[in-house]
Amino acid sequence: MRVILKNLFTALRRYPAAVALNVAGLAVAFAAFLVILIEVRFEYGFDTCHPGSERIFRVEMRSPELADSWFTMLNYPLISDLAGSSAHIEAASALEMLGPGLELEVPEPNGERRLFRETVKRCNSSFVRVLGLRLTEGDAAGLNTSAGLLLPRSLARRMFGDEPAVGRIVRIGGETCTVCGVYADLPANSVFPNWICRGGSDSDFEPFRSSHNYMCFIRLDSPASHDEVAAEMNRRIRAFYGSEEVGVRLTCVRDIYFARDILYDFPTKGNRRMTDILLAVAVLVIVIASINFVNFASALAPVRMKLINLQKILGAGVPSLRLSLLAESVAVAFAAYLAALCLVGCLAGTPFAGYVDADMSFAANRPLVGWCALVALGVGLVAGLYPAFYMTSFRPVLAVRGTFSHSAAGRR
Repeated sequence: MRVILKNLFTALRRYPAAVALNVAGLAVAFAAFLVILIEVRFEYGFDTCHPGSERIFRVEMRSPELADSWFTMLNYPLISDLAGSSAHIEAASALEMLGPGLELEVPEPNGERRLFRETVKRCNSSFVRVLGLRLTEGDAAGLNTSAGLLLPRSLARRMFGDEPAVGRIVRIGGETCTVCGVYADLPANSVFPNWICRGGSDSDFEPFRSSHNYMCFIRLDSPASHDEVAAEMNRRIRAFYGSEEVGVRLTCVRDIYFARDILYDFPTKGNRRMTDILLAVAVLVIVIASINFVNFASALAPVRMKLINLQKILGAGVPSLRLSLLAESVAVAFAAYLAALCLVGCLAGTPFAGYVDADMSFAANRPLVGWCALVALGVGLVAGLYPAFYMTSFRPVLAVRGTFSHSAAGRR
C-alpha cells in the first residue's frame, strides 16, 4: 500500500499536465455517458411505473379495411363484452380517447369563481385498478356516476391549495360534479398524461356499435394468460361482427410508447431505433475514452521507466508495481467520475437540461449513478492493465542506462 500511494502521488507531482488532461477527458466522457444513459433509461422506462405493468394490456383491433394496421378505437358494447371474456381478467376499463380540453369552474365560498382549462376523459371506476393508480385522497367509487371526478394531485393543489379536494364542487359545461378522489401524479415517462378522470354509468357511454370512441385496457392475473385471453377475445369479436376477418391483439402497456403500427394512438410516441442508437453512442463514448486513457498512460512510459526500474533494483516486486499502477489508473478514473458528477449537476440547472426529457437530478437517478460509478472503476481497471504490464516488462538495466526515452521504441 505504501508503494501504491507513493507512486500515485509521485505521478500527480511529476506529471500534473498529463494527469489533468486524463481526468478532464474522462470527466467529459463520463458526463456524456451519464446524461445519455439518463435519457435512455427514461425512454425504456415508459409506463413501468404502474404496479404489475407487465400484466396491463391494451386491446387493439384489426379489420379487413385496415389489414396492415391496428387501431385502438373500440365501441362500448364490444368493450363490455370483451371485459367479461375470461376469468384471467382481473379488471377492465373503457377510456375515452378524444377527451377534449374543457373549461372548469371552481366556485369559492366568497362567491368568486376560478376558471381552469383541462383535459377531461370519461372512464370506468375500474380504471384505477387497471393502472394501479395510487389514491392520496378519497376513492374511485364516485366514478360510477357521471358526477364523479378523479383529479391528479398537482391539479388538486392548483385548484384547492392545501385544503382537502374530496367533496369539492367543480362545474364542467354547466354540469355540477364532485371530486371523489385524488391520485398521485404519474411520471413524465408515461403515455397517460395527468388528466381529469370523469366517471359514468353504462348509460353515460355511447351505446352505439358505430361509435368507436374508447380504448380498452385490461389487467390480467398473470402475463402467461396473454395467449389464452387473446384467443377467447378473438372468438368473441368474430362472433360480435359475424366475420372471421376481424381480430384483436393485446399490447402490453410497456410497449405502447414504441409501437409504430397503431392508428388513433396516444400523441406521445417514441422511436426505439433512435433510443438504441443513443445507447450505442454512450458505449462508444466510453470505449473512445478508454482508448485515450491507454494512450496517455502509454505515452508516459518512456519518462516513467527510470523510476519504475529503479524501484525494481531496490527490491520492489513486479506484482506490487503493477498493482500500484492499476490503483493509480482506478484512482484517476474515479476522480474523473466525481468531476463528471459535478459537471452533470451543474448542467441540470442550465438551459441545457431542456434538451433532455428526463429529470437529470441525482435523486431521480440514484441506481444509474451507482452503476455508472462501477463502470468508471471498471474503465480504470481495464484501461490500466496494458500500461501496467507494459511499463513493468523491461529489464532494470534500462534504469541505469537511461536511454529508453531516446530510443526508437521510446519515441514510438
